[in-house]
Amino acid sequence: MAGREASLSDSLLRVEEVCDLLRVGPAFVYRHAAELGGVKVGRHLRFRKDAINAWLDSRKVQDPDDWRFLLEESSCQCLLVPLKQAPGSASGRR
Repeated sequence: MAGREASLSDSLLRVEEVCDLLRVGPAFVYRHAAELGGVKVGRHLRFRKDAINAWLDSRKVQDPDDWRFLLEESSCQCLLVPLKQAPGSASGRR
């Protein structure tokens, strides 16, 4: 039984570990906890590694021609925005 407990605790990630894995902030993880497969353990929120991997697989870009990466100048973060919904045109950028 001790081996099972060790493997279970090894497969559970804390919020901070999910943040590091996805390279996002804690607010994102808490906001998307249900989508990410969050599990309440007492007062704590934990995530299964396989649930995080499944969520990542479900978010794959299907057609790269429909997406483009925009560089947000104010925060220097790369954003994934669908071309059909991209704000403004090439001449109307900030």
